[in-house]
Amino acid sequence: MPASLPYTIVQQTFHRLLKWLGFLALGCYIFVAIAVIGTRYWLLPNIDRWREPLQRELSAMLSMQLRLGHVTADWSGRHPRVVLRDASLHDDSGRLLLAIPSLDAVVAWPSLFAGRPRFLGLRADGVALSLRRDRHDRLSVLGRHVDANVDAKDDGAAETPKFDLLHWLARQGNVQFTNASIQWLDESRRAPPLELRDVFLGFGGNGGEHVFSMRARPPSDLGSSFSLQGRVRMRLEGSDSLMLDRLSGRFHVNVEGMQPASWSPWLDVHTFLERGEVSWRGWQDVVDGRPGRHVSQVTVKEGVWRPGRELGVRADSAMLYIAGPWSALQGLWEAPDDADPRADQAADLSSAPPPAVRVALRMRGLGIEAPQVIDTPLAFDELALSAGLARDPAAGLRMLADRMQLRNADMDLDLSGGWQAAGGEAGTVDLEGRFARFELPAMVRYLPSLVDEDARSWMRRGLLAGRLMDAALRVQGDLLHFPFGEQPDRGDFYMGGAVRGAVIDYAPASSVGPPGWPRLEQLNGRAQLHRVDLKIEADSMRMLPDGKRIDLREVRAHIPNIEENAVLDVQGVGQADAAAFLSLIRTSPLGRLLDGLFDDAHAEGHWEVPIALTIPLFDTDATRVRGSVVFKNGALRLSDGIPPLAGLNGSLSFTDEAMSVDGLKARLLGGPVAIAGGVGKGQKGLSFDGRLSAEALTAFLRDEFSKVLNGSTSYLLKVQRSEAGAYGVRVDAPMEGMSIDLPAPLTKRAEEKWPLSAQWKPASGKSDAVFDLRLAEHFTAQFLLRNERDGNTGFHAGAINLRGKAKPPESGLAVDMQAPDMDIDAWRDLAGHLESAARAAGQAAVLPPLRDLRLQADTARVFGMDLDRLTFTARRPEGERWRVDVSSTQTAGTLFWREAQGRIQGDVEAQFERLSVGDAAAGETDDQNGAAAGGDDAELFRLDEEIDIPAIRLKVDRLRLYGRDVGALSLVGVNASRGRIWKLEQLDLASPHASLKGSGTWRLDGPQRGLTIQADARFDDLGAYLEQVGFKDLMGGGHGQVQGSVEWRGIPWRFERSALYGDVSVELSKGRFLSLGSRSARLLEVLSLQSVKRLATLEWNPAGLMQQGFPFDELRGNLKLDAGVLHSENYRVAGPVGTIMIAGDVDLPEETLDLYAVVVPNLDVSGAAIAAGIAVNPIVGIGAFLTQWLLKDPLGKAMAVEYRVKGDFDAPQVDEVGTSSGRR
Repeated sequence: MPASLPYTIVQQTFHRLLKWLGFLALGCYIFVAIAVIGTRYWLLPNIDRWREPLQRELSAMLSMQLRLGHVTADWSGRHPRVVLRDASLHDDSGRLLLAIPSLDAVVAWPSLFAGRPRFLGLRADGVALSLRRDRHDRLSVLGRHVDANVDAKDDGAAETPKFDLLHWLARQGNVQFTNASIQWLDESRRAPPLELRDVFLGFGGNGGEHVFSMRARPPSDLGSSFSLQGRVRMRLEGSDSLMLDRLSGRFHVNVEGMQPASWSPWLDVHTFLERGEVSWRGWQDVVDGRPGRHVSQVTVKEGVWRPGRELGVRADSAMLYIAGPWSALQGLWEAPDDADPRADQAADLSSAPPPAVRVALRMRGLGIEAPQVIDTPLAFDELALSAGLARDPAAGLRMLADRMQLRNADMDLDLSGGWQAAGGEAGTVDLEGRFARFELPAMVRYLPSLVDEDARSWMRRGLLAGRLMDAALRVQGDLLHFPFGEQPDRGDFYMGGAVRGAVIDYAPASSVGPPGWPRLEQLNGRAQLHRVDLKIEADSMRMLPDGKRIDLREVRAHIPNIEENAVLDVQGVGQADAAAFLSLIRTSPLGRLLDGLFDDAHAEGHWEVPIALTIPLFDTDATRVRGSVVFKNGALRLSDGIPPLAGLNGSLSFTDEAMSVDGLKARLLGGPVAIAGGVGKGQKGLSFDGRLSAEALTAFLRDEFSKVLNGSTSYLLKVQRSEAGAYGVRVDAPMEGMSIDLPAPLTKRAEEKWPLSAQWKPASGKSDAVFDLRLAEHFTAQFLLRNERDGNTGFHAGAINLRGKAKPPESGLAVDMQAPDMDIDAWRDLAGHLESAARAAGQAAVLPPLRDLRLQADTARVFGMDLDRLTFTARRPEGERWRVDVSSTQTAGTLFWREAQGRIQGDVEAQFERLSVGDAAAGETDDQNGAAAGGDDAELFRLDEEIDIPAIRLKVDRLRLYGRDVGALSLVGVNASRGRIWKLEQLDLASPHASLKGSGTWRLDGPQRGLTIQADARFDDLGAYLEQVGFKDLMGGGHGQVQGSVEWRGIPWRFERSALYGDVSVELSKGRFLSLGSRSARLLEVLSLQSVKRLATLEWNPAGLMQQGFPFDELRGNLKLDAGVLHSENYRVAGPVGTIMIAGDVDLPEETLDLYAVVVPNLDVSGAAIAAGIAVNPIVGIGAFLTQWLLKDPLGKAMAVEYRVKGDFDAPQVDEVGTSSGRR
């Protein structure tokens, strides 16, 4: 056998093997080709025929019943495609679990050989999925319960559940559910069904990594959109199960327009958002089935949060970013059971480890309301926070802020530091920051309610304006004890920086009662608040009391404790015009602290006032003050009632208890004065040692004294202050060098020494204040002022005494004046002058009302009359009834009246035994004294322009007018209209030879004021009556009457003859003019003598008839008064000698005559005819009569004479103007 045979056998065998293998491969290919062709062109187009077996197979694979409505398939590419219509899943009981209107699937054909088809693409449209949680809190998906609460690391745990559907989905390719809806039914919460529409679900995988996404549209009231994406890696255990603890990846959630509160029926929404629109973007990492790092970004618009009943937050917009491990976040919300967030175990925040959770927060339009924490709602334009959060097992929740920014109209603040829940309800903080600006009035709004209400109230009222600039802030400790004033070991609070333009009303009237302290304005400097200790150092500042400016420098203000018994200590140096400091004193409690010493003061010059105040802000009555006033050639007047100090140099120191001076010199009352000492606690008194001039003193007192005092005198004035705060004053002056020109007996020459002593003793206890005045032994006075004034600033009792000791009564004024010679008129003039001046100046009454008055003098001058041995007393012995007794040689009588409120009430009753009115010297009947009579009367009755005459009942047994006895007087008058009309109801004047009755009206107001009287005087023997009144040898016999109505305007304010008006008629008969030497009879004398001369030429001598005077049988006439001019047309005197007819005017004010007269001898012609003619016209009547008479009796041509009388009363000029022959 050849050697190559084995090789050949092997070769042939291999070729045969290859051949059979080729045939086998060809057969397999042909089989596969036939199968594929059969499946593609026969099986798939007719797959609906195998729907039932397909349903059974898929139901077994899905472990639930699958029902197919219609099945189609094709193989147009590399993989077959199956389309299902109207498919549905049911549980074992046939209940519908899932409806699939349309399902389009691309099958990976190699998976068919494995018996578990795998889809490369699966798309379902219109799927409606239901998720349910039953009352036992079990979750059901497609009718299967799902329990994910399995801890793979717990050896004792139950077997990890298998999710067949999820396992199946994880093995598929691209799976999509479009136009789906999901319904969530939570029976455990008894919530209504929740349905998500327009749902898109997508699943895709590549090896072990899978991507899924979901989009849905919730109901409109829950939000606008929702999306969920994820990329996960899954590890499969075995071939048929998916383990959640093998899942890793990242999930992303995006929610837009969400209303969290509306989700509360289905979700436990861990938010206190009551209202607002929320958008949420979240990222969650999962590692081996456990949550890993979480990131959330939440945006809220128009949000309102209500974490509790006493806390509310609102924001126009808010953005929260939070990132950190899920376990750390979960620890923030769910504190361990053994953790106490309020435990007083605060950790050191500065050394605490960095928190694992990072937070960034930005809010705009932020508002916070927390009434139990802070009284005032807070508002911020912007808040920005970058911080870390953590929960400490012992200290609770903790926050470390890298930076926090707060911006609003009140502040611009940057903060950093930490907060933790340990400690009190508000937690513990360790913060530092800086205010770029902070408005001082807003400070109180940011203080917690734990701060004392008094302190916050003071800051609310006191910090009115100003800004804190570049101010540091530090808060450290338990906020329960903020601001740590009472327990400084529990924390620290500091706030301080530069202050600009501050206005501090530290003690306004609204809180301390009027008057308040003036505000500190335009304060520039530095301020700090350390715990409860407030300090202010001002470089410059001002006060504006009553609008007047006071500049302050070197000001230091300090409140050691603004919470409890707050006391403000202020010290500084003020500079301003004196008027500004006086305004400060008057409009602040400083005036009260200085006992009102400067309340009415006036000053000039520039003052420098170092001052220190200690003001208890809640008890300003206990304020303490210490300061001084430095005068440099200034001027000061404490009140209008105190003379001014001029040229003032030195210093005045004061406290709330005392005042003292140091080397103070000035000019006072026209002379130099040195002021030393002090008043108040620890001081012995203030002394003024100087010299004054009468000219300056009278100018100060009033010009009314300018003629009383002359010269100058030294004086010593001492002022002392009692423990009760009352001031006592004593003045001593020798009065040497000063004269006093007062009515006797107080007239003093300059060289005489009459020591003057005046002393004011303030009230003490129950004793009254006393003012004593003594002028040598000549004059004493004492006045009392009650301790309780009841608003009355005048003395209630006083006494004035000449040549005796003054002893005041219990009330009222007692005056006792005794002197050999007393000019009461002069004292009346002085008193009236002073009273008028005081009334004109509007000064209130100082002296008490008069109660007792006694005047005694050997000779006295009263109302222009000289009285001898005068005793005058006026008393109110009981109630308001006055009794006045007058006794003198000339007058004696008694008067009674009642007085109330300074006015006479009822009638004045007067009964005089004798009454003398007017000086006898003024009663001379000689006409040469007539000119002065009116002036004397005016001086006698000096009255005010407005008078109110009371009702009067007057009886005088013997009345003397100007020294003449006129008879007995009875007068009754009433006040018909108070202050306007006084009515004279009865006027009776009686004597043995004459009587007068009359009535009238006295107008006391208006342009026609004056006296109008109607009177009827009757005379039985006029001559005897004239003898009675003192007109001797004037007339003999005569009887008749005089009637008339006379008005004298202006009386009693002025006695002017030109104011006389009226009508008087005279009818007298059977009398004789015994003396023709008077003015009133001189005219008759002249006329008669001229006529006698004419008759003598006829050798008829009638002189025998006139040897015993000028007899008359009848005297008649009507007289008219007009402005003091007496006019008559028919005045006639007829007697045995002849008849005299007079017509014309007599001017009483000018004392001139302008008359026509006719003298007719008494032959056989009746004077009545003459009178009738003259009554028509004095010239024409006389001429016509003479013509007619002469024609009848030619003898009359030689006897009748006509005269013109002109000139004054003393020297009338009588001119014969014609006779009957002359006229012819």
